[in-house]
Amino acid sequence: MRDPTLEALAKATLAHGLIQLVVHFPETLSEIALTPSEALERAWELAEQAVALKPTLADGHVALGRALLCHDGPEAIDDAIAVLNHAHALDPDHDGAEMALAAAFNERGEWTMALGHVDAVLKRGNGQAQALVLRALLMLGHGHADEARRDIERAVRIAPQAGLVHLDAAHVLHELGDHERAQLHEERAQALLGPAFAAVKRSLLPATAAT
Repeated sequence: MRDPTLEALAKATLAHGLIQLVVHFPETLSEIALTPSEALERAWELAEQAVALKPTLADGHVALGRALLCHDGPEAIDDAIAVLNHAHALDPDHDGAEMALAAAFNERGEWTMALGHVDAVLKRGNGQAQALVLRALLMLGHGHADEARRDIERAVRIAPQAGLVHLDAAHVLHELGDHERAQLHEERAQALLGPAFAAVKRSLLPATAAT
């Protein structure tokens, strides 16, 4: 007998993977014969299946919310926040729900709400590098230069082999006027990401809070 929880988790994980490809590595989708829109549609289907299999599992709802954040317009953001709030209610310690809510609230211009969700993840001690990058971008966008630098430098120390973190660090430091150090991070990102570097760089510029 199949375990519906495990099956739902597997489908949600696949959905999250497709969303990551759409957001950060869109040019690689050709390798699995999908366009970005087709990948998002498939991610949505997988997330819906995950929710149907296990409605009380937050992961499927988080995938639905993240898929909605890939669409433009205030209605999509509002719908994403509603879905993600439900996921958060199901599992208040779900880091993915917190991070997606932070990105969604930032898109809606609610900086305090966004920051609160990122801080919740950091207080739990999970997902430190990703959460620090997001907080650095939030701080950067609201003129808190010292805090942005502190967080992005901590993120790099925690995840020195993560190309995306180095690319975000390059963006933050360029914005802060530290072009020499920014270039070093960009070169490191290129070395780590290899052929995907150009596509990822395009997907992140102009950089905003990630989904």
